[in-house]
Amino acid sequence: MPDGFVQMVDRAVGFFTELAAHNTKDWFNPRKAGYIADIRKPAELMADLMAADLSRLTGTAHQAKVMRIYRDVRFSRDKFPYNPHLHMTWKPGQPGPAFLFGVAPDYAVFGLGTFEMDAPRLAAFRVLLDRHGDDLEGALTTARAIGAGFADWDTPPLKRVPKPYAADHPHADLLRRKSITLTAPLTTGWREAGLLSTLNGMVPAFLPLRRALIAVWQLHLRDRTNGQVEGLNRTSKDATVWRVHHDDQARLCTRLADSPACNAARRRITLGGRGPRAHGGKPRTSEPDGL
Repeated sequence: MPDGFVQMVDRAVGFFTELAAHNTKDWFNPRKAGYIADIRKPAELMADLMAADLSRLTGTAHQAKVMRIYRDVRFSRDKFPYNPHLHMTWKPGQPGPAFLFGVAPDYAVFGLGTFEMDAPRLAAFRVLLDRHGDDLEGALTTARAIGAGFADWDTPPLKRVPKPYAADHPHADLLRRKSITLTAPLTTGWREAGLLSTLNGMVPAFLPLRRALIAVWQLHLRDRTNGQVEGLNRTSKDATVWRVHHDDQARLCTRLADSPACNAARRRITLGGRGPRAHGGKPRTSEPDGL
């Protein structure tokens, strides 16, 4: 059954087609109110409704976000002030990939992705790919069954397979990638079915990929936690060694003469056990003992 969001998509395509040809403040400002009423507000409502559906379908709460139309041009050679597209994302409350929806003059897509992974997550992704690459390939095949492919705006892959993996690795193409973002065009008949119903029907095709990418986050978090525990163990060991080699606090402070903690302790002893504030609150008529 059609819903009002089909009209929102049509209005968005028309608006962004004109914006792409007239991407200036002089063109946009007189049309800003119309953009907010016809596109931005309906998009926010749709994003909230879809967030509830994704929470139900995945068992995990998702937070919706409609991307701004304004571009950050401070470090860009392209100085056009506006994005000629409508993008929104749904991020889970716990670490994991995000669902996304995009509309522009030349596409209307739904997908799932990690966007660009930082170095620790990328390392975890490659470890899992090396061990369980067939599982990830199977998840990609499921998504491709509805026409999904790597997004055009995904991070460009490396030219070579990263070390220490062999150049002829069975999953070399995936090892070269720095992110995994797949999008699929809206399925046939989406106008008759309605936008929300169509997106709900596309979600199951991305769930195997979602589970595979969540495993990357879990491996990353486990490694990071292990590293923190090792750091705590080293700190405890170092503290024990320092204490064993010094019989009392005075000798330890002598060894750590420039330690901020020991300097603070000296000042406190000098002030008779009171802090600087307590001592400074009374007028001083003579130098305190110990100086």
